[in-house]
Amino acid sequence: MVLLRNVGLLSLSFLMSALVNVVPQQFFSAAAPDTKQAWLASTLVVGTLASLLGVEVARRVGFGRHARRNALLTVLATAALTLVQLHVAHVGVHLLLHAVVRGLGNHLTQEIDRRTVVLAGLGDRSANDRIGTALRFGGMLLGPLWFSTADGRGAWTLVVLAALCVLLLASVVTTSDAHPSQPNRQSTAPLGARARLLVAAAVAIYASYYLLASSITYVLMDLHRVPDAKAAAGLMITMVYGSAIAASVLMTPLLRGGLHTAWMVVAPGCMAVAGLFLGSRVAVIPVVTHTGAVVLGVAFALFMLAFRNHATRQAALGEEGWVAVFNNFGNTSSLLGFGLMALLVTWEQTPSASIPLGVTALALTGLLCTVLALRRPKVSAAGSAA
Repeated sequence: MVLLRNVGLLSLSFLMSALVNVVPQQFFSAAAPDTKQAWLASTLVVGTLASLLGVEVARRVGFGRHARRNALLTVLATAALTLVQLHVAHVGVHLLLHAVVRGLGNHLTQEIDRRTVVLAGLGDRSANDRIGTALRFGGMLLGPLWFSTADGRGAWTLVVLAALCVLLLASVVTTSDAHPSQPNRQSTAPLGARARLLVAAAVAIYASYYLLASSITYVLMDLHRVPDAKAAAGLMITMVYGSAIAASVLMTPLLRGGLHTAWMVVAPGCMAVAGLFLGSRVAVIPVVTHTGAVVLGVAFALFMLAFRNHATRQAALGEEGWVAVFNNFGNTSSLLGFGLMALLVTWEQTPSASIPLGVTALALTGLLCTVLALRRPKVSAAGSAA
């Protein structure tokens, strides 16, 4: 049942990852080649704002009084609008549909995830975290891989979307008994200083990954003149998420009690190194890029599992709002990453040249915030915390 409840997260992660990392880059490269960077940055920022709104609506009202019916309608609307988005040719309509689909998708993610945590309780919390995280990684891998190699307007894409819709409906049906008639009233108590610093660290770390993944095609194309940048970028993203899935599976014996938040420091450290070398010729040496992608994937798995463990542990202790914090920190991260991308577009004539600097800066910020958040409070001579 834990797997069935969470399987919809695979579908949602598949769609959201593809809509962020691959589909807009492909669309604007063809539809608006001269202004592709500006359109991409604008679309991703607007889409992220819609995602934040989707999680907030889910946090406040959930699926409403008629939970199952409303959830089913939301699933069908998300699938239908995704299909329409893949077939439109107008850049403005594409931007609008991108925002609506991401808003609906994040609404579904938050409410399904909240319900799985409620149903898992303390006994199955760790298993629920592992399975849910692995399925999200699976979607992050398969979404960009599919749209990097297959025709987004082809018949097989329609078949894939139908299959994803079925998985999503399975999660909706199996989680509908978690407080079906109650609004999603989660704790709104303000976070403490250290908790806010930890969230800031997570946001900066995830933003560095978002910025790199969402612009890697243009970096390889414009900065390094890679002949088939689309395929090379798709392979790198696939290797990152593939190694993240493998790491999650191989680390299962270590995850029964959950990873400590100290493991979060690995990801920004690795990403800072990647950012430093991204603008050099080293970035196009296959053995270096492939090894780096695997390392970044393993580091990403450690980061996500550690932060997820902290969030659900706090939720199990009565701070339910941490589930929304977890589901929203990716949106906040993408807003930061894409906002920085938009700034670079207006600042630089060749914005791809500034992406390595942005990635490095975000990673170092995340590393600093993590270290500060995990630092033990000073103890006075009387034995009380300062």
